Amino acid sequence: VPITYRDFIGIRAGDGVKHPDFETFSGGGTLGLVEAALGPDGKPVYTGICEAGSTSGSCPYGSQTTSKKDFDQWYRDVPAVNITRVTKLALNRQPDGTYYFPTAAFFPWDGAGWVAAGKEAEYSGHNFNFTSELRYWFEFKGDEKLLFSGDDDVWVFINKKLALDLGGLHPQRSGAVTLDATRAATLGLEVGKIYEIALFHAERHTNQSNFNLTLGGFVSSKTACETICGDGIVVGDEVCDDGVNDGSYGSCLEDCTGRAPRCGDGEVQAENGEECDDGINLTTYSQDGAPGCAPGCALGSYCGDGEINSVFGEQCDDGTNDGAYGGCTPACKLADRCGDAEVQAENGEECDDGNTVSGDGCSEDCLKQGPI
Repeated sequence: VPITYRDFIGIRAGDGVKHPDFETFSGGGTLGLVEAALGPDGKPVYTGICEAGSTSGSCPYGSQTTSKKDFDQWYRDVPAVNITRVTKLALNRQPDGTYYFPTAAFFPWDGAGWVAAGKEAEYSGHNFNFTSELRYWFEFKGDEKLLFSGDDDVWVFINKKLALDLGGLHPQRSGAVTLDATRAATLGLEVGKIYEIALFHAERHTNQSNFNLTLGGFVSSKTACETICGDGIVVGDEVCDDGVNDGSYGSCLEDCTGRAPRCGDGEVQAENGEECDDGINLTTYSQDGAPGCAPGCALGSYCGDGEINSVFGEQCDDGTNDGAYGGCTPACKLADRCGDAEVQAENGEECDDGNTVSGDGCSEDCLKQGPI
């Protein structure tokens, strides 16, 4: 199962900075150090009942922690405070079908972490002072069992609710959870649904480190993900899924393996109102004398369609655009004409003052005028 280890400095060496919650306290089992439910981030929530200096009657062994700030570092990655390593914990199958990981020498950081960095000293050849976070998903069927034996703090949450509390600095202690009908109701479990076990452990004090975990009946088989044609979500081998899939124009085929005829398939479906379809349909304007295909499979505007499309820079468009005097050029610009301020004598112009207004010495048809 996946497990995350975080190494802390409890016995400083070199320029290491000791964490105040490790190699500081002693005592025995102490209930209530964390809330009965995980926080929004899926981590234990500190209660502070046995914080340093606390006089609470719930602390039979005195202070167990320093502060919320320091406790919140136990199961979160904090640069310069802890070193994180994610790996797997192998549980061996037993004859009764349970899975078991036993060790009376639980030292996953030996020769590594802060010891390897020269900032923490070993104790009896081991790197103590670390936390473990184990998360495991299962399908609830009923009567699953979890047994744990070890030191120091251990909390087990199922469905984000506290199911086992072995908190505090203590020698090896044991606890068990059986998900019978009563316990399942307390934890809000329903048969056939998926839930998570979250186990949080801390090794905070020399000179022992035990970790014995047994899981029984927790189904962890992987689910098979299959596409559902008709759910409106295109996944896996589906090409198209609009939730209708009736094969009508613009929709998806019934088996989600393709698309029905549509604008953009490169074929003109005139019966569905398409004027064109080049498969792209992004040509809103064309200057080559023929329309392109615009969005919606409609013919786009073009120079020569007899309409002046000034937004595309056309000055004129008479549908012919042969460049004849007074007409339009093939590029939909104004051809030579009376009023262009140039005298085209070959076209009968005697003058051209740049306008087509009579009475100013040059008539509206570019003929000279005497005084009026």
